[in-house]
Amino acid sequence: MMKHRLSWLYILFGLVIFSSCANRVTPTGGKKDIIPPKMTAAEPANYSVNFKSSKIKIDFNEYIYLKELQKQLIISPLIDPPAVITAKKKSVVIELPATLRANTTYTMNFGNAIVDIHEDNAIESFQYVFSTGPIIDSLRINGKAVDARTKKGIKGISVMLYHNFDDSLPLKKKPDYYTRTGENGMFSISNIGMGQYMIIVLDDKNGNYICDSPQDEAISLNMLVSPDTNMVELDYFNERPANIYISNVSYTGNKRWRILFNRPADSLTFSPLNKNQPVYFESWNATHDTSFIWCPDTLVDSLYLQVRNTTIIIDTVKIFLKPLQNVKGRESGNYNFIETFSAANGLKPLSNLEIIFKNPLKSIAESKVILTADSLPVEKFKITFLDSLKRRLLVSSKWKEGSIYKLKFLPGALTDFAGIINDTINLTFAALTAETMGMLRLSITEIPKGNLLLQLLNGEAAVINQLSLTGTGLYEFKALEPGKYQLRVIEDKNGNGYWDTGNYFKKVAPELIYYYKEDILIRANWELEQEWSIE
Repeated sequence: MMKHRLSWLYILFGLVIFSSCANRVTPTGGKKDIIPPKMTAAEPANYSVNFKSSKIKIDFNEYIYLKELQKQLIISPLIDPPAVITAKKKSVVIELPATLRANTTYTMNFGNAIVDIHEDNAIESFQYVFSTGPIIDSLRINGKAVDARTKKGIKGISVMLYHNFDDSLPLKKKPDYYTRTGENGMFSISNIGMGQYMIIVLDDKNGNYICDSPQDEAISLNMLVSPDTNMVELDYFNERPANIYISNVSYTGNKRWRILFNRPADSLTFSPLNKNQPVYFESWNATHDTSFIWCPDTLVDSLYLQVRNTTIIIDTVKIFLKPLQNVKGRESGNYNFIETFSAANGLKPLSNLEIIFKNPLKSIAESKVILTADSLPVEKFKITFLDSLKRRLLVSSKWKEGSIYKLKFLPGALTDFAGIINDTINLTFAALTAETMGMLRLSITEIPKGNLLLQLLNGEAAVINQLSLTGTGLYEFKALEPGKYQLRVIEDKNGNGYWDTGNYFKKVAPELIYYYKEDILIRANWELEQEWSIE
């Protein structure tokens, strides 16, 4: 009996010891692997000369795979047909076609495509280089490619080199060497030989190494460069399409149609084609690439318009009238007459209230327009139309800073072109105080020659103020909302009041744009003084 008791005691003691040991330490996986794979061998060796092999095998010290190879890999010069590249266990295997050029140095830049299979650690900028001749070419061309309008560079834009200098080469032949831009548009084409090259930048959207259209794919003007010289700077741009045409027609409701053109139009007119033409109205947007057409009720089903540039017929458009007028929910006598009004975020000091109506007005009954300030009637205010269509209305008064205003259009105050009258419309806004605004005093000490436009841009890169830059001196921007702004100057060569892009075959460079070196930070109740020497 005693033996049995001792046996159970030993068993219980053992279980306690085992449980104690098992709960004392939590197993861990050890330190995370952050070391990328390392190349251990290559056959043929990296930087081989007199290369004649049809296959390359590169070994690493751990299992690897190829991540986003198409995005990462750059082979220069291009190999056609392309090499077949695969990952097998601890190796990268490259099978080459029998079309390599003689006496040429090839660079295979894998970027960060070679990674280990466990933690995705990548070998950064791994390269394999070989030459089919007796030497490895070691020269390079460094540079930066930027958007001609924004002066900013982005990653992934193609940079192409050609042995020959011919304007048509980018449109019909793949480059002799190429690379893609890195961060901020920086690029480097390495392992090239002596001599002069033609260089261009191309936003190669379909990846065929050829410019399909300078209007659809941004391109730079070509230039001659030599390796190991100063940094090359290239501006790329989209050409303005030579021909203008209607790209889209859409119905926006309440007898209004939007006609969108493929590019801004300088001076276009619409001419009716059918005899029983209904009355219509037209208006252009600020960028002059969109026209609005309004048609009242009519007996005809369609409106035919011919688009002309002086005497030249540009396009024709057919607008279906009847079917759309009866679409449920699209037509209403209670539609919102107001498209925009300038005081939606408050009325700035030194300004008046501007209202843009969705449709042209036939009339306005001023006796049914009431303005109050802090709930008290305002007796003296003026209403003025700014355009012949009666879409833009200016309401002017001696605005009292800090007051809350309400502009009320009573029923029947507004009658649009189709005879529709409004229900009650209330517009409430605050007259902002000078203390809530900021001011920029810009002293310009040096400017280039020519017609110059000084533009102030908000944080969304929209132009909010534009001045003609007539010389050095002081320029003021008043009543600015607090926030970040940019300054730029456009060299307006043709004097048309806006920036013009370039033309590749005509060798016309985009108009120059100068940006102030940093953002302008405007604070409330603050006058900021800045100095700019534009060179």
